[in-house]
Amino acid sequence: MIQKSPDAVDKILQYTLVAANTLCEAVTTSQIPFLHTVCALSLAAIPLAQTTKFHKAQCFEIMDQIHRLLCALTSLCFHSEDIQSPKIPDQIAQFVLTLQKFQFCLKAQSGLGTIKRLFKQTEIVAQLECFQRELAAAHRTFTLKYGVGIASALLEMNINTEERHQRTPGTACMPEWLICEYIFSKYCLSTEAP
Repeated sequence: MIQKSPDAVDKILQYTLVAANTLCEAVTTSQIPFLHTVCALSLAAIPLAQTTKFHKAQCFEIMDQIHRLLCALTSLCFHSEDIQSPKIPDQIAQFVLTLQKFQFCLKAQSGLGTIKRLFKQTEIVAQLECFQRELAAAHRTFTLKYGVGIASALLEMNINTEERHQRTPGTACMPEWLICEYIFSKYCLSTEAP
């Protein structure tokens, strides 16, 4: 597993916070079931992941996956008719269940004593790996199944998100949803390379 620097970890959590808030704002205009729950669970998971003392690397990998999923859902809300598909609520509900299980796992892990945590370590690692697989499957579903353009956009976004944020002019006073919309329209939806 790749070890991330404290700065990279903080940025992952900050980007997840921005993505969750952006999705919350996008959800107010759409009537898609479960998206408010996705936002609430994502926002609640951030401080839990930030304060976790064990299995940090896996937790931050999961938070990075959550960030990418939130970006995909936001992009679907803004730029796709596929978000209105009858299958979407079921797939979002599966994502909600994974978020709930992840949040419960983090809460339970923080409540365990050292000896209990040692005995349950294998179980905790297995749960975290299961969450990673479920989130990867959800990511594939929301990117590949519901928009080829979104898949390529997310791939490009994942290549160098930090660089793109630094290149975006005049975003200091813009609301988070507008920054995300600008980034999606400028870098993710164009067919030209940045």
